[in-house]
Amino acid sequence: MRRSRIRVLKCPAVKAERIFICLVEAHRFVCSLVYYGLTLNAGDLGGSIYANLALSGLIEIPAYPLCIYLINQKWFGRKRTLAAFLSLGGLASLVVMFLPEKKATGVFAVINSRSLSLLGKLTISSAFNIVYIYTSELYPTVIRNVGMGACSMFSRVGGIIAPFVPSLKSVQWSLPFVVFGVTGLLSGLLSLLLPETLNSPLLETISDLQVCSYRRLGSEAVALQTLEGPQSDRDSSAGSESEDEEFYDADEETQMIT
Repeated sequence: MRRSRIRVLKCPAVKAERIFICLVEAHRFVCSLVYYGLTLNAGDLGGSIYANLALSGLIEIPAYPLCIYLINQKWFGRKRTLAAFLSLGGLASLVVMFLPEKKATGVFAVINSRSLSLLGKLTISSAFNIVYIYTSELYPTVIRNVGMGACSMFSRVGGIIAPFVPSLKSVQWSLPFVVFGVTGLLSGLLSLLLPETLNSPLLETISDLQVCSYRRLGSEAVALQTLEGPQSDRDSSAGSESEDEEFYDADEETQMIT
């Protein structure tokens, strides 16, 4: 398995595939970095640390049914849902840098670092769930096992770095949110380069990855029916003609005997 992945990464004929694999692994890294970073940063949002941590956990509950519904819709699918959640979470984190540092009144009493952090936690939780399904469908069967292992490794690296990001507030109070926002937004935009896998057959070999034949099963079924329709009609007509000839020959033999 290890040799299979090394062969893929070193082969000069698969430069696009190397970029493809790096993109998939980068998404797992970013999801883990932002998810655990926002969770560990809950104590620095002001107010009760217990309330912040409780809200950070509760906000994940609607994330699961939301992502399950969206990834199975043909107008959204895996790719667009992942890109939307990552980009929205990145934008929510970036907006924090434009908010006043001290507690404000009016509209800033609602749109503050706490509410935007919870919005980011909601979106990154959904993206984290989607990326597990999406990456398993992107890898070909021959390297899926080792590919998922590599993604898990990069995810753990993101989790290792995450606790150090909130400490950047000693440099500038909104700097942790800038890191989460830039990585999330960039990852969301790059996810648009990946193919859609909803209702598509899983790739089997490395050559399938090179061809990138991601076609929907519905269109394939229609195409097959279109191709098989005239062929079946020709077969049935040919079969009926052969049966008529057999009956005609049998009638001639019967007349000759009589």
